[in-house]
Amino acid sequence: MLSLARYSTPAVLIRRRSGKDARGFQTVTETRETITAFMDAPNVSEESPAGKAGTPDVLEHVLYLEPGTRVSARDRVEIEGSFFEVIGVAPPIKNIFTGAVFHTECKVRRVEA
Repeated sequence: MLSLARYSTPAVLIRRRSGKDARGFQTVTETRETITAFMDAPNVSEESPAGKAGTPDVLEHVLYLEPGTRVSARDRVEIEGSFFEVIGVAPPIKNIFTGAVFHTECKVRRVEA
């Protein structure tokens, strides 16, 4: 059985979409949406390039978003002033027997603003 963190936290889902302006140039537009998220314990992995010691660890978290939330690989999430980028795609998943929609499981990595 999947158990979520005890406390939810408000988060801002920043949806990033590409488009074209009036002159035909590529532009990126951002829309912000307030959602509720549960953050799981971080998964730590060490990435040290050859010959470099003391590089920082990479922290990957798992967020559980409201059921049915669609998340793209270009999106970002802001939680308490920290920014996270989405790793991969996080589609909403339905139970094939009951049709109930599960919380959207989204892997994220912390980034600088």
